[in-house]
Amino acid sequence: MRVGPHPGGKDREPGAFGGAPWRYAQERKTFELQPGRTLVFAVIFAAIVIWQGHMPMLWWPLVLFAVWVIFTLAHWFYVWANNKIQDFVEKARERD
Repeated sequence: MRVGPHPGGKDREPGAFGGAPWRYAQERKTFELQPGRTLVFAVIFAAIVIWQGHMPMLWWPLVLFAVWVIFTLAHWFYVWANNKIQDFVEKARERD
């Protein structure tokens, strides 16, 4: 029995990808918050902002905090949206 067509243009045997047809082979990804990562990128971005703005070093805490809050909120939204998409995909797979 063939399961196809595969995105690569070839038909694949069932079980070719971990015992499931290719379209069901991917495991659920779980996206998690990573506050350390947002802090690292906030420090880098704040340094660029302060350097380009020719700001004195006293601006570091304020700019760093503001950038970190913005990056954290954006990261939270990214994680939330991707987990919702994964839930939707999982429900769609269960219906098939």
